[in-house]
Amino acid sequence: MLSIALLGVVAVGGPTYAAGDRTVQGTLRNSADNNAPVAGVKINVQSSTGKTYTGVSNDQGRFAITVPGSDSGTLAVILDTKTLPDGVQVRDGASNTLRPTGTLSTITVNFPLGPDTRRVSTVWDQVPQLLYNGLLFGLVLSLGALGLSMVFGTTGLSNFSHGELVTFGAFATYLGNRVIGLPIAVAVAVAVALSALFGYLNEKGLWGPLRRRGTGLIAMMIVSIGLQFFLRNFYQYFTGGRALTYREYVTPAGRDAFGFFTYTMRDGTVRFSV
Repeated sequence: MLSIALLGVVAVGGPTYAAGDRTVQGTLRNSADNNAPVAGVKINVQSSTGKTYTGVSNDQGRFAITVPGSDSGTLAVILDTKTLPDGVQVRDGASNTLRPTGTLSTITVNFPLGPDTRRVSTVWDQVPQLLYNGLLFGLVLSLGALGLSMVFGTTGLSNFSHGELVTFGAFATYLGNRVIGLPIAVAVAVAVALSALFGYLNEKGLWGPLRRRGTGLIAMMIVSIGLQFFLRNFYQYFTGGRALTYREYVTPAGRDAFGFFTYTMRDGTVRFSV
């Protein structure tokens, strides 16, 4: 059934860019006024061919200026500071002229307006968060390592396909949550059952017959390498090798831990699982 569901997934191709006009776009926001949009500001796009194209920011602070495909010159984007509202100015140290590079059809530029309100952290400020993230990732790896050591301890087999078997559970959860639309908790429960069934089928259809034929551990290890490549490419055939996300817990809100690092409820789920 899972294979049938997998065949129903449609692969999404990457974006394509058609040759032709270029669009220079951006959004003007004033950091001194809680990043409020700045409207009515004139933006000029000057081409090395001598032509100038003009646009004005709208009520949302956005502007989009089209450069015809017939004009292949290099561009300079200039913010007309005379059209800025009273009290709004280009940030100290920033320029009102930008010279974008690249060949994309859509060029996004950013003019910083108002004071710099960013919080710059030092390397030492990042140490607690990096330690926490490393420990959390280590817990995830330990789950896979525990299963791998149990297989080796009971059978003596170095199963090179163990990582792909672990991935099966994540893939089944994704199908249940994103494709079928099940709540994440239900999708996880279904994935656990499917993973158990998948392991049972592996034992009955592959490893069991090999053991009954007296296949040596070296030969079985090579079989596990073949299974590894098969499963990996099977997954990538449907996912395109892209990073996939569930419906829930994609970007959960972070909570402060005494000012040292931030954690989420998703992190707590990982710790509970271990």
